[in-house]
Amino acid sequence: MFAALHVVSAGRATPASPRRRLVWLISATDGQDHAVTFEEMEAGAVAGQGTYRAVCGHLVLVCAMSTPPGPRCPSCDEHLLTTPPPKQRRWTAALRSMLGRHPEPP
Repeated sequence: MFAALHVVSAGRATPASPRRRLVWLISATDGQDHAVTFEEMEAGAVAGQGTYRAVCGHLVLVCAMSTPPGPRCPSCDEHLLTTPPPKQRRWTAALRSMLGRHPEPP
């Protein structure tokens, strides 16, 4: 089964708060776009049930790929605005330093 999805990054990239990798999936049960992390996408794919846990806690039963985007889930938006993204891994910062790519100051 293919899901209607939109891959995006949420949040601003700063040394203390790198971007989150998210997929927006349309739920067949409520017709809304829900934010699902790549980790939850992987867990859902391994389970093979066609359902994925959104950041708001909603269990998303995916729609067909041809389904147009629905309205964004307000709970997912709220969660993304109030929950800080995971901390940057040390090797990522070291790699940026070696490559001469320094994040812009806030």
